[in-house]
Amino acid sequence: MVAGGGSVAVPRGRAHGFRNVTDRDARLTLLFTPAGYEGYFRDVAEAIASGEPVTPELLVELRARYNTVAASTQIGPGTEGLLPTARG
Repeated sequence: MVAGGGSVAVPRGRAHGFRNVTDRDARLTLLFTPAGYEGYFRDVAEAIASGEPVTPELLVELRARYNTVAASTQIGPGTEGLLPTARG
């Protein structure tokens, strides 16, 4: 857990995730190096904005576009809800 104003660095290829477990709004600033993976989040946001259902199938398609797999496919059952992790 990271408090307001905190930061976290995640090495490439490491499983990670984030979520807001409160009922208050939260902000998250992400920095990707090298550039490019931020497109995954833009594509998800565009799907939501257009009213397209964000289904597991859509996420698989978008993850493939950015050479990414869900962390749950790498670290086993019981990890549903984790965000994707980049393939090394």
